Amino acid sequence: MICNEIFRRASADEEDVDDPGILSSSHLPPKQKVKWYISFNKVRLKDKDFAKWLVKENNFTLKYVFCPVTVSMKFEEGKAIADAGDTELFHSLESSLVEALPKEASEWRRSYGRAVKSVFVSASFIPFSKEILPKGGNWQLTHQPVFHVYWTECMDVDVYKMSVRDEIEAWLKTLNQHNIQDWMIVIVETYDLRKSNKLLPRTTVLDKIRSDFASKHADRCLSVINPVRSESRSAESWRGLVTRIRLLVLLAYNRTLLKFEEFIRDQRERRNELGWNFCHYFLLQEELAFVLEMLGLYDEALVQYDELDALFTQFVLNSNVGDTPAWLGTFQVPLEDWPGIVLDRNINQTHRGLIGECRASLLQFRGYLFTRQCTMLQLLSKPWELAQRCLPFLHNCVKELEILEVAAPPGAVACWLFLCSLEVLHTCGTFQEGRHVEACSLYTAGLWAYARDKLHELGALCGLLPGCDPSSQQLHTVVGLSAGMGDSREHGSYPTPTDKLKEALSSKEAFKKHYLELAELAMGTYKHIGRIRSARLVGRELAQFYLLLGERNKAAAFLSDSLKTYEEEGWRDLALRTQLELADCCDKMGDTERFVKLCAVIASAPELDMPTRISHFDKMTAALRDLSTESSNYLLVSITSLVTPLLADPPLTEPLSDCFSLGEVQVTMREGGTITKDSPVEVTVDLDSSLPCPIRGCRVDLSIEEVKTNVSTGVPAPRPQEAPAERRARRGQASQPPPSSVASTLPHRIIVDDPLRQANNPVLSRLSMVEHLDYQQDKSLSSASMASKNTKQYLRRSDSHGRYRKTSVAARSDFSYCLSAEDIVINPGRNTVTLRSKAREKGLYRLGQLSLRVASNLEFLSGTLTPRVGFEVTREPPSVTLNMGGKDLLAGLEQDMVLTVSSGSQRIEEVRGACLKLHASRGLLLQVQSSEESLCQEILVPLLQTEPFTTLSMQLRVMAELPPKRDSSVIEHKEVASHSSLMSSDRMKPRSGDWATTVLTAELPKVVLHCKQYAKCYPPRVPSQVMVQCPWLVEDRIIPLHFKPPFMSTCRLHTAQVRKFVQVVVAGLTTQMVELREPELSVMSDLDLPLMSLNPQHGQKQIAGNNMNVSFMWEVDVDAVQDTPPIKTEFSVKYSPINNVTTLSSEQLFTTYKCNFDVQDYKGSELCRSGTMCHLQLKVTRVNSGPHNSLMYEVLADQTMWAVCGRTAGVISLETVDKQNITLDVMPLIGGYLPLPGIRLSKYIPADHKSPGREYPN
Repeated sequence: MICNEIFRRASADEEDVDDPGILSSSHLPPKQKVKWYISFNKVRLKDKDFAKWLVKENNFTLKYVFCPVTVSMKFEEGKAIADAGDTELFHSLESSLVEALPKEASEWRRSYGRAVKSVFVSASFIPFSKEILPKGGNWQLTHQPVFHVYWTECMDVDVYKMSVRDEIEAWLKTLNQHNIQDWMIVIVETYDLRKSNKLLPRTTVLDKIRSDFASKHADRCLSVINPVRSESRSAESWRGLVTRIRLLVLLAYNRTLLKFEEFIRDQRERRNELGWNFCHYFLLQEELAFVLEMLGLYDEALVQYDELDALFTQFVLNSNVGDTPAWLGTFQVPLEDWPGIVLDRNINQTHRGLIGECRASLLQFRGYLFTRQCTMLQLLSKPWELAQRCLPFLHNCVKELEILEVAAPPGAVACWLFLCSLEVLHTCGTFQEGRHVEACSLYTAGLWAYARDKLHELGALCGLLPGCDPSSQQLHTVVGLSAGMGDSREHGSYPTPTDKLKEALSSKEAFKKHYLELAELAMGTYKHIGRIRSARLVGRELAQFYLLLGERNKAAAFLSDSLKTYEEEGWRDLALRTQLELADCCDKMGDTERFVKLCAVIASAPELDMPTRISHFDKMTAALRDLSTESSNYLLVSITSLVTPLLADPPLTEPLSDCFSLGEVQVTMREGGTITKDSPVEVTVDLDSSLPCPIRGCRVDLSIEEVKTNVSTGVPAPRPQEAPAERRARRGQASQPPPSSVASTLPHRIIVDDPLRQANNPVLSRLSMVEHLDYQQDKSLSSASMASKNTKQYLRRSDSHGRYRKTSVAARSDFSYCLSAEDIVINPGRNTVTLRSKAREKGLYRLGQLSLRVASNLEFLSGTLTPRVGFEVTREPPSVTLNMGGKDLLAGLEQDMVLTVSSGSQRIEEVRGACLKLHASRGLLLQVQSSEESLCQEILVPLLQTEPFTTLSMQLRVMAELPPKRDSSVIEHKEVASHSSLMSSDRMKPRSGDWATTVLTAELPKVVLHCKQYAKCYPPRVPSQVMVQCPWLVEDRIIPLHFKPPFMSTCRLHTAQVRKFVQVVVAGLTTQMVELREPELSVMSDLDLPLMSLNPQHGQKQIAGNNMNVSFMWEVDVDAVQDTPPIKTEFSVKYSPINNVTTLSSEQLFTTYKCNFDVQDYKGSELCRSGTMCHLQLKVTRVNSGPHNSLMYEVLADQTMWAVCGRTAGVISLETVDKQNITLDVMPLIGGYLPLPGIRLSKYIPADHKSPGREYPN
């Protein structure tokens, strides 16, 4: 408030002016509500000339002379109250000032480091008087001035000295008496343009006022030019006046509020004293909130109300565990009325007066405090916070009523809560901006649901629910509740909450209308903000209401939606409760199909008690019997969820079932690990049943899908380097083909319920990481880290990508090719079911969908088995092989071979006359070992009946001719296998004797003295083969056979002076020992050249083998030949294989001891120095056990190279250990590369034992 002193004087005709003048409110603007008076004190003018001069000089034309008047200012936002008299001058000044103050914002710098606020100062004027000045203990800041201004137009120094100075002095004295330090003196100067040449006085009134009253506060005295009289000159001074008033007013408020806050703090500290009253303290702190609200600091005003709210709540909570203050007992009065709150930004003076008189009820106090908080929030444009605070406020009020034990009529509190909720919802609805609507929706959804709950509570109390008829007592309750709500405020644009509640309680139809409307609004708002769970909960309660109405179809729809959400998010208990309600609803609706599905789920729920499960199982079986008589169609129920949303949509599914769950699924493979066409296929399935009773007569089917190996299906084809089985069989490779890349990806055994095998298991996901290195400026490593290439893939929200969403039941697969098991019994718990079928054509197959059919009209379907399990059907043709059993085939010798006929994946039928025909190439002879026929080039082998994957073996004897060989190359024979249905009449060739003869033809060069040459033969190579003819091959199969020569021979001519010698060397090529006899060398030409054999006829056997050669020598009589042409010779020898080789004794077959030794320098250098002592390290290790454990070692060194220091022999024992180390000192005597000293180990024989000779260990 600003007080203004206006001094005016007027001329009068009389000496004495005794008539008072009254200035009433009629002279003021119409909005002014304060009536103030100006009394005219008696002024005695001794000199009429002085009066005339005064009127003339001051340009007064009024009839009366105005005495000093004091005017003050009061702050009220948005209101301007003019406080001038009936003079045009004062009215013009006031209106200009009131209009100019709030045009610009000012910075309010507060104490204690508080934030600087930007506020707009607006003011209204009130007259100055002692009554409006603050008195001790009166802290009503809104009704007392905080700033005072003294206005005067006196420009004459003499007039100032005569009267104005005394008035200002009295004014300031009055302010000092009330401890007021915020004042200002303004001199309004009016310039007369006609007297512009008048000399300026030496001393002005402003200088006198500053020297007399404001020597230390020069800024509080200001001179301003009257803007009415001189607008062009007054602009700058007027702007300075407005700015100075804003600044000083804020400083005044800061000083006043500091004192007020200190007083509030002191009062709050006394809250535990006797006589302290919260109601009085509430009004005191609310004054501070009022001031902050006037200044536009709505957030700080809200803080004041929040502090009061928290303080009152703490008192109530403390009273629950301690003594109750006396003032708190006033809030424990019984409730007599319960009108709702009104959020219209007006202060409820009625409730505020009741609070000041300590007669307000708890709901009235709480309602008033909450309305003030809501008003601040509306001024801050935060409607969402208003809605956010409402629900906790209502719950807190209910709790405080319980703590304080406030008595209330039944339904009174529910009415008040309902009215408050609707009022807040209506207030939030007035904000139509998009951002406000979205923000408010997060909290109004809960308010809609809360209002619906309270309306339902009132409907149950008043008998308005469906199926109830209100009694007379309930009608009286409705009348009492309506009276307690009071009359609604007049508002024609929309019905008030009170009108709505009274209408809802008036009849059952109106109640149903309002209840459904609130429920729909609550559900719609919950869905809008994405809180589907809460929406489903409201829908479930709405379903109960529809059940009471008898509308079961609508109730089933809401229950189905709730059940779907509970199952998707894993709320097992809520899902079971909903299923029980839904089953009862379907039973009453007569929907047997849905009822059967729900009963199956309920019966398999382990959370329910056993009687409930058995009861629903019996209901399911009874319903199935009824269905079988009505329709032959069967139901499709998911084995993984067994629940359908009671609509036409397919049921939902889960990887694991509540009724049946799959355990281990394994394809039974035969010994070979393959499945062939028409062979039986068995799959073992572990099925866990959660039903409480056995199910008989069930049928289990498991569909089989063929994997297409083409590009369109996306399945990779076999690798190109892997040839088909038939091609590999023709190449003589293994009969069992390796699996293709597709087959290798399909396991034959899986565990479906293994959590580690789930596809969506985050533990099994591989992170794509890269290495990140940070280097400093000097290229040194600063840090190393790992970073992900795609962070969005791993950091995305799981719940936004269908984490809880269940897939729908897969469509029924094609069961035309499936594994089946019929008439089985499914017991509770683990069941092992074996499914059987026959393999079809060659290809890759995988298991698809499992079907469990109960009776004939209920089928449980699983989803596709994951991970995929499958098997491969292969086709392996029969094969014929010849093998030697790991030995080499040798030419020129009879050897045993095995003819193996494998049936493959086919069955070989026994047909009369069917046989295998083996035809050998030239130089190769065959014979069936069990036959009496001799070796021949072609044989017939009869075929016997053979089952798939069996082998038929027969012993054969083969012999390949041994042609002359100049090297050790392999002799190749090919065998052709064919089939013949007629027996051959050809006889085999007679067998050769035990001894065979080989012939070597060589051409000797001209006999020249001292010439050393040798001759070899180069015969043409004769290939051999066996052709096999069999019934399952279109073409004859050729089997190549590779024979190695057992030996080879070379011929060389030697000269010794004048004598000539022919040497034939027979070299063994294999491990097979061959004995040679009767070597002969003959001349093939007509030249008669005598050859004298130098070979022994008897004595040592001549044996050729691996690395064993035999030499034969003949002397050529060159004297008998006159001419020396080239001579052709032929070497022949008889050979026979040696099968019995004398074996060495066991003592010579293995090494008993191992000896390592080396010479090292003392210093460990690489070279030893002559004349320097070195170490001879000897290490003896036992490799194999033997009867002798003591050894003697001897060092055998060349005396010219090594000098052995110490003993040169010793005895070591290996009885308890397997390793001994000996260190000897030796010295090299000369430089250079020296051979190491020798070490000799001997079996140690003690002196008391006699031995015929020395024995050396191996």
